[in-house]
Amino acid sequence: MDAGRDRNMQVPGIRIPAEWEAHACCWMAWTADPDWKDHAESLKIELASVVQRIAQFEPVRLLTSTNQMSDARARFGGGNVEIIEAPVDDIWMRDIAPTFACRGSEVVAIDWNFNG
Repeated sequence: MDAGRDRNMQVPGIRIPAEWEAHACCWMAWTADPDWKDHAESLKIELASVVQRIAQFEPVRLLTSTNQMSDARARFGGGNVEIIEAPVDDIWMRDIAPTFACRGSEVVAIDWNFNG
């Protein structure tokens, strides 16, 4: 299928809200891929800063790999960050999570089946 057509494809009754529209929370991921080696800790420091800043303004739901749960709890315990154990291996939610959309008043998830 042509990429231009994909971008403009519309499914009747389904609407993807604009990023500035009101929403219940921000979904993020917390993990450190072993491939990052020496950069993992600096990445975590930067990502933690982003998570904490967003949490000042809205709830954050932080999907966290099993092996990172204690680290996430230590960094984000309490406050406006809900830590959710999930089998994540990437921080790019665009690549690993669904897009939330609306069908009338119902929230639906679109699974893009990212193959990156």
